[in-house]
Amino acid sequence: MRRSAGSHAADNHVTGVISNGATWYETFQIKDQNGDDVTGLTSDTFQFQFRSSEDDDSAELTLSTTAGTLSVAESDGVTTVTINVPQATISNMDGDYVADLVSKAASNSRLTHRAHGVVTFRNDPVAF
Repeated sequence: MRRSAGSHAADNHVTGVISNGATWYETFQIKDQNGDDVTGLTSDTFQFQFRSSEDDDSAELTLSTTAGTLSVAESDGVTTVTINVPQATISNMDGDYVADLVSKAASNSRLTHRAHGVVTFRNDPVAF
């Protein structure tokens, strides 16, 4: 995830390629639109939504802190989000998806659009 280049209203731009044949596990830091660390988010609810196109209102896949597929931690003035998704959850994801990371403040329910972009899920079957 990197700071927004200005092509959308979210604070950051997200892009990447994910294998649908393995557990998706990674950690990234939360920054504001200026690239500064953001703190005080550990009580907030987060969702990472993946839609088939910009025009879709509903997500094909939603990761969340309430479902346990996302977790948020703060240490030394840095907030990190960890994605931990079992392979079975993403096994049918294939192709490009519009990705939006959103947080909902625990204090006042304010929504913040943290990141936007396109994430590609690849059909990469793995035998183990």
